Amino acid sequence: MLANVLTSAASWDSEQPLLTYTVPVELEDRLSPGQLVAVPYGERLVEGITWHTHLADDAGDGLELRPISAILDVEPALLPHQQALAEWMSSYYVTPLSKIAFRMLPRGLLQRTRVVLHLAKNEAPVPGEGIPE
Repeated sequence: MLANVLTSAASWDSEQPLLTYTVPVELEDRLSPGQLVAVPYGERLVEGITWHTHLADDAGDGLELRPISAILDVEPALLPHQQALAEWMSSYYVTPLSKIAFRMLPRGLLQRTRVVLHLAKNEAPVPGEGIPE
């Protein structure tokens, strides 16, 4: 079985096609369109949305496909009508499908990291340093 996956690694400025991955035998009966999955992308794992699944007979000859690493959530993140809406919006507004689909997901669903910097507080200001008078 094969799955077309829309990955979160897409550049926000350009369209990225759906990438095809093999579905490991142990995941075949649990994978459905709309689910969040972890897939290899280059040297790292990224999150993706399963868009379509189809039989392995549809694969081109001589292609080496990588397997889906894990299903991140058993419940679909996007339902079929939401996927259809995302496709329509992508076409109508000429916007990358990845940009629309990932913005449709509920906040906090994806594993995002954010760097937060805090300014150090000095106990006593040093005269002559800082803002000139």
